[in-house]
Amino acid sequence: SMKETMKQMIFYKNLVLLALLRPICRLSLRLTGQSDVHQRDDLTNIFGETYKEGEGISSKLPLVMLTECFAKFSEGLIFREVDKARDSIQQYLSIQGLTTANMNNSGDFFRIFYAGLASFYVGRELDDRLLITRGNWCKDWIEKLVVSASTWNFQNKAYLLQAEEQFCSRNFEMAETLYDAAISSS
Repeated sequence: SMKETMKQMIFYKNLVLLALLRPICRLSLRLTGQSDVHQRDDLTNIFGETYKEGEGISSKLPLVMLTECFAKFSEGLIFREVDKARDSIQQYLSIQGLTTANMNNSGDFFRIFYAGLASFYVGRELDDRLLITRGNWCKDWIEKLVVSASTWNFQNKAYLLQAEEQFCSRNFEMAETLYDAAISSS
């Protein structure tokens, strides 16, 4: 079980992997309706210990901090929790930097893709032009992958981000067309 895996990581002092898995486990439990842990700041009731995100090793390693932010903004996006999504996407983008120097290979596409979705969603909900601009940057980056890496793999993602951009611009007919195109090319 996940609980046993986590306990073994503690026993063998694999703290980096443990810190990477905790936020993903938290999100997974919430998605499957098995926990009310989203309402609490610690994971005591799941792992038999008190752990607060942002403390210990998780506050020192950028990869762990990015993973925590990614899980939180994904959770905020999925459950339509605008404040959580806003805070975590802003923290994520500040840690990541989101520059072409930091994100220059196609292996980073999933983070950029989801950061774009969350940026457009929060930007639209809060009328935050900076986040919509960040969403546009993510969209442009994915569009480059359509040409340079794989049309088959990235076209649907580009269409979805284009649809979100149009939705933010209140061009609903174009957004609908692009949402349909994203579905068709998936």
